[in-house]
Parts: sequence; C-alpha cells; structure tokens
Amino acid sequence: MYIRGRGKIGYLTGDKKEPDAKDATYSTWDAENSMVMTWLVNSMEEDISSNYMCYHTAKELWDNVNQMYSDLENQSQVYELTLKLGEIRQGEDNVTKYFNSLKRLWQDLDLYNNYEWKSPEDCNHYKKTVEDNRIFKFLIGLNVEFDEGRITARKVVA
Repeated sequence: MYIRGRGKIGYLTGDKKEPDAKDATYSTWDAENSMVMTWLVNSMEEDISSNYMCYHTAKELWDNVNQMYSDLENQSQVYELTLKLGEIRQGEDNVTKYFNSLKRLWQDLDLYNNYEWKSPEDCNHYKKTVEDNRIFKFLIGLNVEFDEGRITARKVVA
C-alpha cells in the first residue's frame, strides 16, 4: 500500500522501465528505483534482507521475494507452519486455548495445501489420515496430567 500510495508501484510491476543510462530521465529513475528497493529491504527482517541486496532493479528484487514468500504454491509457508505445529505444546495454556492454537495453524496449513484427487476414496482416506494425525499431535502436546487420556486414545485408535 505504501509503495502504491507513493506512486511507485510501476517499479514493482515493471511498468516503469529502466531508461538508457544516457537518457536525461535515467538519474530520476535510478534514484526512485533505489528508493523503492530500500523500502522493500527495510521492511524485511535483517537476516532475510541480506539475501536481497544484490538486485539491480526493484522489479527483480520484488519478483524474487514474491517467488520465495508468495502464498501461491509456496512450500516455505507450509514448512513454517509445520515447524510451529511441531513445537507447540499446551504449557501454561488451558486445553481449549491449546486446541484453538493448533486449530488456527491447521486451518492455515489447509489453505496452502491444494490436492487433486483421482477418486473420492483417495480424498476420504487422506482426510481420515490427517484427522488421525491431528488427534495424535493434540494428545502429544498435552501436559502430563492428561496421560490417562493419551492411554485411552491409544486403545481406541488401535
């Protein structure tokens, strides 16, 4: 929004083309391109931004960032969510809050996973597998005082 609001979106879309270096408009283009690149890099965490310092144009930088962090078919998002799911535990939270935290992550994960099924049976099998794994994850993250529930759940699943 900021870049669009400043009238510089063309540097990201490629509509604002780099003029020839001898062109009178080149110095303005170069300054504005650098400004947009600075805005982009400054909006990133330092350990991420250091990977994007070598690009010549804001469009090149933007295209590479977009490719890496885009919501469309982006496995890095799935990876991050999977890491969070692996680390989450009940801890000081009550069971409801713990479950809701898991549920939010699962819903986000579901948004990124797009499957094409060859048959309804494939879909149903996958959904059952995911549901079972989510139950296991929930039980694994519960505090020790819920061990009896884990034992009962193991018997039910087996």
